[in-house]
Amino acid sequence: MAEAVLEIHAVTKRFGEFAAVDGVSFSVERGTIHAVIGPNGAGKSTLLNLLAGELPASLGRMVFRGQDITEATADRRSRLGIGRTYQSPNTFPGLTCAECLWLAVQSRSPMRFFGSPPNEARVESALQSCGLLARAASPAQELSYGEQRQLEMGMVLALEPSLLLLDEPLAGLGHDEALELVDLLRKIARKRTLVLVEHDMDAVFALADAVTVLVGGRVLVTGTPGEIRNSAEVRDVYLGEELS
Repeated sequence: MAEAVLEIHAVTKRFGEFAAVDGVSFSVERGTIHAVIGPNGAGKSTLLNLLAGELPASLGRMVFRGQDITEATADRRSRLGIGRTYQSPNTFPGLTCAECLWLAVQSRSPMRFFGSPPNEARVESALQSCGLLARAASPAQELSYGEQRQLEMGMVLALEPSLLLLDEPLAGLGHDEALELVDLLRKIARKRTLVLVEHDMDAVFALADAVTVLVGGRVLVTGTPGEIRNSAEVRDVYLGEELS
């Protein structure tokens, strides 16, 4: 039986009387890409914020690698090995790619930013892992939108997470940039577990090992890409003609 690296048990997030996430349960197996899909307002980004520790859960429990993280802060979860990206790239525009990655690497140094020499090997490894080695000296603000996505990915990878939470990484990308990022995600997934929120169904079905469909903050179904593609219920409430 495959090992679950992340377990989500009846997690709920309420804003007043409104439940943005309502009793969500599923598990993510180690070494897989688990996609979370659903219509706008389904609770996908709220769920990622809960998993990252950026929002407190109203109810339920989250377990990461056997450890209950329900009450853990975002910083604590990051140090345990959970990384995340955002719908808009989160970088330092005035710094070069290498400097952005150096900051990420140094944030894990015991000496932090005082008296600790640059870890050039880890910076170079992060540049390679996100496909920006040739752009090391380029300011982040001069990068294309797709390259900014790659840089944000590199900054997260520099923290050496075992689980990556990705919030619509293909949003705003052109066709060619999207194909490049899909290829990058495949490479990243060789060594890590990914939870992927994405609206691009072609990318989801090309990448995912498992898919959870959220509707109205609740889990409609979890299954393989083939099962989701062929589900009449999923077609009716979400995918519609996209799969025809």
